[in-house]
Amino acid sequence: MRTLYLLALIYIGFFLSGCATPHAATDEPLKDPASVAIKDQPDNKPYHVLGTATLSQYNKAGIKRQLASIHDGMRTIATYLGGDAIVRVKEKDRIITGTVIVYQDSVKKNMLHQQQRS
Repeated sequence: MRTLYLLALIYIGFFLSGCATPHAATDEPLKDPASVAIKDQPDNKPYHVLGTATLSQYNKAGIKRQLASIHDGMRTIATYLGGDAIVRVKEKDRIITGTVIVYQDSVKKNMLHQQQRS
């Protein structure tokens, strides 16, 4: 009986810690995926690096993705981070990576827009 209580306590602990795990920065994309540009190099404007978008060339079934599908997936990742562009896209060992950036003028516009709404 004591073991049953111990197991129940452990199970409840795992359940509660699962509810406390952090999620993505937002549950909705901050921008439209079509507005995210994919470029070799960033424009000559100040920008901030938000992170890296990583996507496999192959889906879970092992079928190679088309280039348009890869770009759409990377754009979607960038929108959840709030990015304006994906730069320095590279391929290595069936993995595509790109750096997600946001331009400083875009950050200022978003801040002004949020201040006007409040």
